[in-house]
Amino acid sequence: MLQVHIYSGGPKGKGISITGSKKTPVSVIGIDLHDKSDKKEGPSFGLSTCDSDKGAFIEGGVTLFGTELGSIKISYEPAKNRFVGSIDVKAKFLPDGHALIAVELVSENGKRHLRFVNLPTIFDDIIKAIHIIDEIYKLSSQDGSSCGAIKLAFRSAYFFVCGP
Repeated sequence: MLQVHIYSGGPKGKGISITGSKKTPVSVIGIDLHDKSDKKEGPSFGLSTCDSDKGAFIEGGVTLFGTELGSIKISYEPAKNRFVGSIDVKAKFLPDGHALIAVELVSENGKRHLRFVNLPTIFDDIIKAIHIIDEIYKLSSQDGSSCGAIKLAFRSAYFFVCGP
């Protein structure tokens, strides 16, 4: 379904607004992007050239191998020349059963990075642990000491959290 609105003035100013949704979900290697409330429908999208809300977005629910992970919305803000988004993660171990995480694509020193904003406390702790493990690796390799048992334990934990 697709809707097109042409504005010649008023609260939105001048421009064109296009919104729509795909009739069926998008599936790629076990990941399904679907409507937030109906898994049989596809994600929604929009584009606007209107003076008051220029930009584009795609929004939908996310399922991984049949397990609902939550929903995501990614938007482009041309006035700030950036991508921003929000991810609503569903998990029983999180307070209230879900967490809203904001993301943005930022450019620093000529490189683009995906930055997470407003991470729930549980995610902050995991990130801090990963940095501590990295620092121990660096320190043990700088002074030539062999922290065999400690390094082996951290390597196993690091592999579990971060992958190979």
